[in-house]
Amino acid sequence: MTDKLRPVVRAIKLLEAFHQRGTLATKDVMELFDVDRQVARRDVLSLIEAGVPITPVGEGNATRNVLDAGYRRSRFHFTAGDAFAFALARRMMPFLESTLVTEWLDELHAKLAVGRPEQTARWEERFRQRLVYLSEPHRSYAEHEAVIDPLIRCLLDDKTAHLDYAGVRRRDKLTVEPLALVIYRRALYLLARRAGATELRRFAIERIRSARIGEPFRYPVGFDPHEAFRESYGIADPDHPISEVRLRFVKGTAEYVRARHFHPTQRFEDGPDGTLDLVMTTGGRELENLALEYGWTVEVIAPAWLRATVAEHHRRAAAYYSTDDGR
Repeated sequence: MTDKLRPVVRAIKLLEAFHQRGTLATKDVMELFDVDRQVARRDVLSLIEAGVPITPVGEGNATRNVLDAGYRRSRFHFTAGDAFAFALARRMMPFLESTLVTEWLDELHAKLAVGRPEQTARWEERFRQRLVYLSEPHRSYAEHEAVIDPLIRCLLDDKTAHLDYAGVRRRDKLTVEPLALVIYRRALYLLARRAGATELRRFAIERIRSARIGEPFRYPVGFDPHEAFRESYGIADPDHPISEVRLRFVKGTAEYVRARHFHPTQRFEDGPDGTLDLVMTTGGRELENLALEYGWTVEVIAPAWLRATVAEHHRRAAAYYSTDDGR
């Protein structure tokens, strides 16, 4: 039954009907959603209260609700580019499936689709079929909606957040000032600082057991969360001094590496033997993963701690293959 639809969905569909017809009687709304007269009138009133220029004309059963002609003509048109951009964004968010974020995105799509021409609908269907996104392994946040929702509210309204956080070493209850929601490798992190402190901390969303909206706080004037990650490589705080990182790639992977963006400070240097040096000024343990990802095709030249750590990883891995049968 359509009367089981959430009010926001009925409102979107009702607005679309007004754009298509221009005028709707109460009985038209009743037939459209298979609802009684009281619900139909309430749905029309909800649009009027939201600022949609609808004017009731007539009295009693003869009353008709008329949408302002100028408003009707100025409705948003969903183009092929809009359809593609939306389909791409939606495809790239599987890690947020079944959370409020994708729910909001779907509701936005329904609003934008009001009055869309049939051609746009056909484009959308083709994009759904022909736009394929092969995702790398990622976390799922479907079970973390009760945490994500209050954190977003805190970010929007400049409110503190009371967290129950299960860290790697211990579990803490703390109050933080949320500064940004960070997406890294299809995972979510909260950039925040303890109330009254200046040190920035990163909190993995999946480790937050509960989150409650707290009190208002003053967001730091001029603060740019992007600057918090300008020097580090990845999400974690650098646990070694920021320094020059030099990774030397063999000839076979040089062009593949050159076509990729690793860090804002990166530059490339060609070797006489066809090798390629990736040079960055950065730091952080996640550099280990970068070097290990390319296996034998990359050599860590600097810094010394990274070279030693990666070499030890390779020695341990080689030990697993000391026999042919894995025993």
